[in-house]
Amino acid sequence: MNYPQYLKTKKNPPATLTQVAYTETYHRFVQFLAQGDRTPTAEAVDAFLFALSCKGCKANTLNRHLAGLKSYFKFLGQPLNIESYHLPSKLRVWLTNEDKERYEAAAVTPFEKAIIRVFLGTGIRLGELCGLQRSDLTTEARGGGYLRVTGKGSIESIVTVNERTLTVIQDYLQTRTDTDARMFPRSRVVISQVVSGIGRRCGLRVTPHLLRHTFAGQWLAKGGKLHHLQGQLRHKSLATTSIYVHSVPTERLEEMPDTI
Repeated sequence: MNYPQYLKTKKNPPATLTQVAYTETYHRFVQFLAQGDRTPTAEAVDAFLFALSCKGCKANTLNRHLAGLKSYFKFLGQPLNIESYHLPSKLRVWLTNEDKERYEAAAVTPFEKAIIRVFLGTGIRLGELCGLQRSDLTTEARGGGYLRVTGKGSIESIVTVNERTLTVIQDYLQTRTDTDARMFPRSRVVISQVVSGIGRRCGLRVTPHLLRHTFAGQWLAKGGKLHHLQGQLRHKSLATTSIYVHSVPTERLEEMPDTI
């Protein structure tokens, strides 16, 4: 029994339109496998979705294909563990060079400057920033350094820190007189309020996610490779990284900040 037959004869079959959609995805995926001499694996699914995203498919379309592929892999007896794609639709997706300069100039204290520099210079998430310890920072003799970041699922990874960002962090840490091991000993709510508060001073609506997205746009505007950006953002799927940056129109990349 092949997969289209399985959809029609299985117990509690999906609705007719769903069967049509799943069958279409199945045929496209099988064709994709044949073209690259691939076998049906999670890695092949990732490559398939990435190829679709490069052709302009948005999150909702990719999720439809992903649902069909999860059904197909269930038929094969191979559970497919790939998360659905999420992309905010109403959030400003980047800070222009002018906006960024205004925003950074509005930061007053070393604490504020360090927070926004880490967001803009590394692209880490709010929860990851809140989880940073002082000991997570490593400096390099030739300049710059690294941060050990604990991301989703308590997975540790290393992100690069450029020399400018490192200097701002070190200047901030030198002002600390407490013994708290945390780099930024504040809650997620407080950090978010700090980020948005700086924005209000200069007439901008800013969130930690917006700063992360600005980092991604800067990376590509400066000629950075997509797969390197995937590692810096710690996305499991390259397709996820592709979706993330598709929301920044190509014709507006020149408006990205000149320096990270």
